[in-house]
Amino acid sequence: NNYQRLAAAMLNQLEQELPVSRVNVILEGVANQWAADAHIPNGTLQERLETVVIYLSQNGYHASWEDAPQGYFLYLENCPYHHLTQDRDSLCRMDMHLIANLLGVVPRLAERMAQGDSRCAYFIPQQS
Repeated sequence: NNYQRLAAAMLNQLEQELPVSRVNVILEGVANQWAADAHIPNGTLQERLETVVIYLSQNGYHASWEDAPQGYFLYLENCPYHHLTQDRDSLCRMDMHLIANLLGVVPRLAERMAQGDSRCAYFIPQQS
């Protein structure tokens, strides 16, 4: 298929034609749509993490999570669009927005494949 080439060309055109803030709004809209389509049920943060890991893994991220002091770590062992992230961080911001919407908690990025780490890792703070 030619999806990767098409996606790269479309993202390049968006970035050439629109200000960064507009590109971010579009990508946040994509993340919002994906989060809505995921139908993550309400529950404890651990229950949501379990469901989010399944959803992300079904979509190519190879996700897992573990307990951490004062929260959790969500790990993504694969980036489904790593070929698009080398020179840009807009898709990484989109993933951050997606994860925040799926979990209902804003994560903190701890590791990032696009910066040479072996995986992406997000710290998820324990909710009060």
